[in-house]
Amino acid sequence: IPIAQFDKVDDIYGIDFSIPTLGVQFNLGSDNGVRHYWVDTTAQNGYTYYYAVTSYDKGSIPVDPSTGKRSITKSDTLLIDPSESAKFVAIQASGEIEKGSNVVVVRPEASAGGYVNPKLTEAGIVSQPQNTATGSIAVNIVSDPLVKQNHTYQITFKDTMNASKLLATKSYSIKDITDNIPIITDQQFPSADDEQNLLVSNTGFKLNFTNAAALQVDSAKSGFTRGNTFYGWTGLGIPYLRVIPYSGYGTIQYTTADYEVLFSDLGTDSSKAFWRKQSASGSPAYLPTLKTNFTIIDKQTGQRVPFAFRPYTGKPKDENLGSLSFNARNRRVDEVIILVPHPTIPDSLLPGWQFSYVLTTAQGADTLKPVVGDQVSFNFSKPFLSHDVYQFTTLEGTIDPSKANLDAIRVVPNPYIVTNSWEPRNPYANGRGERELHFTHLPPKCTIRIFNIKGQLINTLEHDASGSLSQEQVPQYNGTLIWNMLSEDNLEISYGIYIYHVDAPGIGEKIGKFVVIK
Repeated sequence: IPIAQFDKVDDIYGIDFSIPTLGVQFNLGSDNGVRHYWVDTTAQNGYTYYYAVTSYDKGSIPVDPSTGKRSITKSDTLLIDPSESAKFVAIQASGEIEKGSNVVVVRPEASAGGYVNPKLTEAGIVSQPQNTATGSIAVNIVSDPLVKQNHTYQITFKDTMNASKLLATKSYSIKDITDNIPIITDQQFPSADDEQNLLVSNTGFKLNFTNAAALQVDSAKSGFTRGNTFYGWTGLGIPYLRVIPYSGYGTIQYTTADYEVLFSDLGTDSSKAFWRKQSASGSPAYLPTLKTNFTIIDKQTGQRVPFAFRPYTGKPKDENLGSLSFNARNRRVDEVIILVPHPTIPDSLLPGWQFSYVLTTAQGADTLKPVVGDQVSFNFSKPFLSHDVYQFTTLEGTIDPSKANLDAIRVVPNPYIVTNSWEPRNPYANGRGERELHFTHLPPKCTIRIFNIKGQLINTLEHDASGSLSQEQVPQYNGTLIWNMLSEDNLEISYGIYIYHVDAPGIGEKIGKFVVIK
């Protein structure tokens, strides 16, 4: 039984569609998607683990070529079993390990004393000045050896229009701008496992995004204020405030600004003349300039925002025509269309958001109407859009001698009682077999001297992690020395109390003891 299984999303999964062989059916997975990394959360330091990665096929289960998924119309006439690639590992009497190319041997150990984990520079994830997204990005380092020193990465996005005519994040890209190498390009958002696999294998880290579903009003942070009281989006007879993309026909120019609507006396501002077209074939309706009892402020710039005003049908055409209001009896409401500068044509405006009151059935004629001094705030949830750019720089794991804590050095197990669970299996018919005692949290280079209770030197052990080029034994990651519990004369030590002395040049010394019990 595999400890983890991942398979292509193709509607070929489980055991229902496999071919039984001698009463046994092959488990084809759960359609959970292919992944290229896996974390064993049960692994313990000091133990040796053997991991095999295999691939398997679906056998002769028919596939619809148009969809790449299991065919529901074709029957399986070949009746070929699914098959799995081979795996092999064996430990010889000499201790030598023979294994296939798809098998790895891993023994996790404590990192070296003074090891500083890889991290981002103090600046962290830097948001560029033009960014507007209200979401966040977290960098999670999952493979220390792959993190590069002083490499700067850039994250960019593309956006799209969803079915509700709202802007949403479409894809993201990440580039190593230090080496000018793209890592991920235009990958669907939110990220799938495959993209994160590619990211981990190239950089050693994963990205976690917290993102708004679309560019839309955040009703929890928006609403109506009268005096010193914030009433929120609805309540106390306040009509529901509806903010949507321009509902007429034509190009919409979205903006990520937050707005404040300030109510005052009639004439505090004036709307812009605007031709509003309801459909492609319809005739445009002219919205004239009107004096209004409100003004709209861009909360970021503090500047007034141009807008068009569409009075509700049947509204009396008197001096109050431009006063934002509604007809409670007939459920008719005024519409305000926020206008945005055209991106390429000077002195031209395009429609963006529009807002109005929406009266619910429960609200009657005495519904609270805006008066002088009232305010309405529109704050938007903003997804990652095409103008959003983020950068961060990684620092690899290092050894800082000033942070090496020799008091953290341990002998494991202590006491050593007869045997130790992580010792290799005895390959011989007679004898004790190999024994192991681990010195952990050692600096990358040190000398360990072991004495018996009489002060006689039993053995001298040299720990020099810098002498190996293997990833597991570079100084940052190897803080363990394994002693076979033999003396300098290659004899088994007796049971009793032992003193050890650790001498780490440039760092300091540590004296401790351990016990071996029969």
